Amino acid sequence: MQQLELKIIEKASDMEPNEIAKVKEWVEGAFRQQPKEIRHEKAISRHIKAEIDKADLGWNCVVGKDFGAHVVHQSKKYAFLQARELSILLWKS
Repeated sequence: MQQLELKIIEKASDMEPNEIAKVKEWVEGAFRQQPKEIRHEKAISRHIKAEIDKADLGWNCVVGKDFGAHVVHQSKKYAFLQARELSILLWKS
């Protein structure tokens, strides 16, 4: 079974390049775990949060197709990404 490449677009971030690269790896892992026909935003969010919490506790993760947010975050601890039709917001407050 051939895997399609997942294009992850960085919409906004203040993270260091090596940190955002790790986040993109976690996002790819979350998408690989879900069947292609079924995209459960909650499961993807849990996977990403579990991975990032292994490195540093206290993160928040929202995944969805249509949402708005205004968050207060620590310096260098914010990323807003898009993967396929889903938006991913990560921040540490």
